[in-house]
Amino acid sequence: MIKNLTNLICVVFLWEGGPYLKAYYQSLLSIDAAKIDVPKGIRQGLLMFIALFIFYLFGQLQTGLLVSMGALSHIYLFGGTLKSKIKTALMVSATLALAMILGSLVGHHALLYAILLTAFAVIPFYIFTALGVKGPSATFFIVAFGLASFMPYHPETALYRGALVMLGGLLTVLVVYIEALLFKNTVQQQAVINDFRTLFTLAHHFSDVEPFSKANQQALQIFSSSSQTLRSADIGLVKENKVNYERQLLLHEMAQVIFAELLELRSRGHKAIPGDIIDMFEYLCLSIENQAPVSWKKSVDVEPQFEALAAALFRTEEVLNAPPEQLSYKMRTRDVNYVECLIQNLTPESMVFIMTLKYAAIITAAVTMALLFNIERPYWVVLSAHTVMLGIHTVSSMQRAGARIIGTSIGLLIILAILPLSPSPLTILLIVAVTGGITEMFVASNYSLAMIFITIQVLMMSAIVAGHLSQDFALLRITDTIIGVLIAVLGTLLLGRVTAYARLPHMLASLLRQEAVVFHDLFTNEHETEVRRRSFPLNQQVFNTRLTYTQASGELTADKAQVESYYAVITLLEQISFALNRLQKQSPQPLDDHTLSVYMLTFAHVAKQIEYQRSLDKVELPELPEADYLRGMLNELQKFCSHDQAVS
Repeated sequence: MIKNLTNLICVVFLWEGGPYLKAYYQSLLSIDAAKIDVPKGIRQGLLMFIALFIFYLFGQLQTGLLVSMGALSHIYLFGGTLKSKIKTALMVSATLALAMILGSLVGHHALLYAILLTAFAVIPFYIFTALGVKGPSATFFIVAFGLASFMPYHPETALYRGALVMLGGLLTVLVVYIEALLFKNTVQQQAVINDFRTLFTLAHHFSDVEPFSKANQQALQIFSSSSQTLRSADIGLVKENKVNYERQLLLHEMAQVIFAELLELRSRGHKAIPGDIIDMFEYLCLSIENQAPVSWKKSVDVEPQFEALAAALFRTEEVLNAPPEQLSYKMRTRDVNYVECLIQNLTPESMVFIMTLKYAAIITAAVTMALLFNIERPYWVVLSAHTVMLGIHTVSSMQRAGARIIGTSIGLLIILAILPLSPSPLTILLIVAVTGGITEMFVASNYSLAMIFITIQVLMMSAIVAGHLSQDFALLRITDTIIGVLIAVLGTLLLGRVTAYARLPHMLASLLRQEAVVFHDLFTNEHETEVRRRSFPLNQQVFNTRLTYTQASGELTADKAQVESYYAVITLLEQISFALNRLQKQSPQPLDDHTLSVYMLTFAHVAKQIEYQRSLDKVELPELPEADYLRGMLNELQKFCSHDQAVS
């Protein structure tokens, strides 16, 4: 069966002419050293060990396993601040506890089991995808629900089991809190450092087209990530944190102002930044990183066109060196409304919604097949299908399919080698803790390698639940894995016919039209709340468009050259969205009717060119005194789309 699946995957790749074949095998074998996370692996291993070992001393290893399930909430923590980490750990722990409670109650009711198992897979998948959260998605919710249903059927203990899982979550919170006390404020500080490193790179390579373009594309992602980090920051634990937080917010705001000034200069045709300004960029970077030996004392003499940029840099220095009593920045709540974000994506226009429908169909098929054929551990089948579906597109799903089978097979061979040694409960405890830590170290670096340790860990956890580990029990794992992978691969290939590639032009045009609406509101002096109300769907549209492009780039039936040609369009549209968001804070003067109508016509023309592949005449855009970089990007977009149509 493994051979047949391997042949199927190879045929798919060769059918496309083999462009992915080399990358496919590299993905199975290569290890990305930069993605190895040793600290997180050590923390996860210690959490598992503490949870298991304390209860082992009292002869309650199964109880310790339930606590260790809650400690898995640590896996869902990816950077962020103390406040955001604690919220995430508590929410994940509560969901794991709910999965344990419901799994304990419905373990012997096939229909309810199937419905809830599907729900614990599909709902987290939708939430994680809609919010753009990377990580294991529904993986450990499926594990918690599955292990609960595998435990002895004692529904009266359901709440007790859930409470033990929650206790493990509180253990995670304790570890996170201790870490925050030892490393105060580093996350927010690093976010601001990243902002200014990016600006220095842009200024340093201002005259080099390719390096500047690359840095410019990365800048939007970095600023977006910094905004999210600073929005979720906690300032209530220590008084000094409030001052630091206000300073960091101001520095982040100034970084975006400087970025806008650089784009403005670029749009006006300037090819180089004066040396004095480059020196000041370097000084600011070193100062923010606390490495500047002395304060800035050098005078900066620049030509008039660079005065606005120089002024922004000096304002940044003032923020950097201002004493606490002079920081009068008022705190403003600009948190993302996550509930609104989830509701906004419940539409066929959303790529998140389409992805979730495909995922739900495949998971439902996996649950149904597992129950129809009376598979002893149906959640293993679902878990295998789920992990394959976590691939960001068809190609990566195929890569994960091969990685799961290879990793599971090697992990089983190791288990079969351990079996004759009859490991003691303490040995099993140590293996679970060590493999849990190693998994977290390598899961982002190489999935095949991580799967080896995941297999060992899950089988040992199952052995704790069952009270024994046998050869037959271990061999069931590979059978269920192959079934789940086959269902996911076949489902991906069949449902992949409804392609992101076909939707991409429509998504690009929709984003452009949404930008036109925001542009109209900004330059007709619409009420501020109306503009802010429209900024949310604009940002969501940007996210969905980028997600659609990512999906299309890995579809087997997509025209790869055409998909790649859209990359520049998406980048320009993201820059336009960024510019519009910045202008909301500046309250630009209204445009006259003629100028406004010309810009609205341009937005409409470009949207038609992208969506319907129509060639339209270029519109000559009048100047925008307060946002000429926006005019430059629209001109560049017109030029690119006209060229693209000519090539087509």
